[in-house]
Amino acid sequence: MMEEKSLPLVSVVVPCYNHEKYVKETIESIINQTYKNIELIVIDDGSKDNSVEIIKEMIPACEKRFPRFEFRHRENKGLCKTLNEALKWCNGQYVSFIASDD
Repeated sequence: MMEEKSLPLVSVVVPCYNHEKYVKETIESIINQTYKNIELIVIDDGSKDNSVEIIKEMIPACEKRFPRFEFRHRENKGLCKTLNEALKWCNGQYVSFIASDD
């Protein structure tokens, strides 16, 4: 089996906007992936519900699981700007976008 550090880094980006019902399950599904070399970037696009609080509850588990975890929350700018902003933070050889309600 390959050493984990020799596996390519995969950046997983989760844009979130008002998905308090789903975002925890989405993040948990990424935590439970068998592929280990993942960095997780979650960006909340100005949610008006409890999404930010739910994501903050997940921070300890994310910091334990991922070699790099970023969570940012700011005013609403829309999905395209959110994805482009998050893409600039990615360090991975590969990038995957996963909606916070998947």
